[in-house]
Amino acid sequence: MTERTVSQSIQRDFRRQLWSLFCRAVDTYRLIVPGDRIAVCYSGGKDSSLLACCLRDYQRYSGVDFEYQVLMLDPGYAPHVRETALLNAEALALHPHIVETPIFEAVSSVSRSFCHICASMRRGYLYENAKKLGCGKIALGHHLDDVAETALMSMLFGGQYKGMMPRIESDSHPGMELIRPLYLIRERDIVSWAGHLGLTPVTCACRMTAREDMGAREKTKKMIRALEQETPNVVGNIFGSLSSISLDTVLRYRQDQHSPWVDRYADVLHFPGDSDIMEQREGGEKG
Repeated sequence: MTERTVSQSIQRDFRRQLWSLFCRAVDTYRLIVPGDRIAVCYSGGKDSSLLACCLRDYQRYSGVDFEYQVLMLDPGYAPHVRETALLNAEALALHPHIVETPIFEAVSSVSRSFCHICASMRRGYLYENAKKLGCGKIALGHHLDDVAETALMSMLFGGQYKGMMPRIESDSHPGMELIRPLYLIRERDIVSWAGHLGLTPVTCACRMTAREDMGAREKTKKMIRALEQETPNVVGNIFGSLSSISLDTVLRYRQDQHSPWVDRYADVLHFPGDSDIMEQREGGEKG
């Protein structure tokens, strides 16, 4: 597989499902601007693989002057998992900067909330190493299904309503920002793209994936899949609820000493129209 083959798969074969929505998210939320230096967080899985390839094409075709570096954080992968991740990178003509970390070892003795602790440690390592590479942003491969699942999980398991934002400033690392360019893309389309290219699936290989009982996110995924059998647009509806909150019908809300998200980002010019973002692309998609 050549870099051109990978680019054609995104630009031509999956243009409506992937490239158009990637560009729409970048434009709508102003995720990439001239002068940016972005650390693209790569795990070897389908989401981060697509993210890195889309950033590469965007640099080539958008006319926006920015730089990126593919950053691979190894939290302590088993040798075969690491090998698969590197083989996928080689197949996609990616050249990640690899950082070794003891994250899995550090959380191995934690009995509760180890997913939260692991995620927090990963985020910290990513910010720190991105800064060492001269980057002011990190890009993560969260997609539309992640956004919907997070909103639902926060209500069902957290007793609150919190969304996953397309961009957010880091509180712990001043001057750093996190962006999610795959924000509008469905996971099933990423799965199709990865299968089209013959990429080998990569799991995080942590204790949670080896457990027989499902974690909160997997339970939520299963619930959404079941709901989609009767309501195909359920993910779009959950996504739409994030920008259609009526404060008159909410018992109480808080701002945590911050202005609302939209006010914090004055350079966000517009929101995508609910109809064209939430519309299922089964049978034909706009753009």
